[in-house]
Amino acid sequence: MKYDHRFTRYEDRETLERIQRWPNLAKRFAQVSVRSAACGAYWKDGKFTATRNNADRFSMKDAMALCSQFNTQHEIQLVQAAASRNTNNRSQYPKQKPRWSQQEVDQLIKSSQNKTANQIAEDLGKTASSVWSKVRYLRRTTHPDLILQKNGEQHHLTKYTEQDVELSRQLSEAGLPHRIIAEKMEAPMGTIHGWCAFHCRRSAATN
Repeated sequence: MKYDHRFTRYEDRETLERIQRWPNLAKRFAQVSVRSAACGAYWKDGKFTATRNNADRFSMKDAMALCSQFNTQHEIQLVQAAASRNTNNRSQYPKQKPRWSQQEVDQLIKSSQNKTANQIAEDLGKTASSVWSKVRYLRRTTHPDLILQKNGEQHHLTKYTEQDVELSRQLSEAGLPHRIIAEKMEAPMGTIHGWCAFHCRRSAATN
């Protein structure tokens, strides 16, 4: 990779001498333009011209055949061909990703209560990163309470149901010690204490 001060941009190029000596270097290029380092010009329409724009592009095989016609004083270089600037051919540009429809947004909001980002992405035919990006946008604009984090029974590490949590709280209010409740529910006493003190599983109280 060399810096061409003439065009104030980086361009990938190799000398003809190096390519002839190490043929594997030619695999770096799909198409190339032929440049004379001696005069800083590019081959176009049968002659060297000072501008790189619209310079002739060749396959490596055709470029090598053309270079065989030049003498060594030109100091030939093979330059990675620049992409075409023909704006009429839109096929060269990546297609814009489809935007979110209102129906998809509504389904995202509805599904956020009981599905993960990966599940929603699979349903909508989108990527998980796109779903997360849309959620962040909706939180900043119209739905500040929208979240994908799951709590209670919806959490992937949950071992106990909401009924277990509610029953433990009712037994605690009735005066039963946490140790007895833990034995009855087959849960650690610290977990029972967290439930009854509402340090965790707060969603069970709202159901």
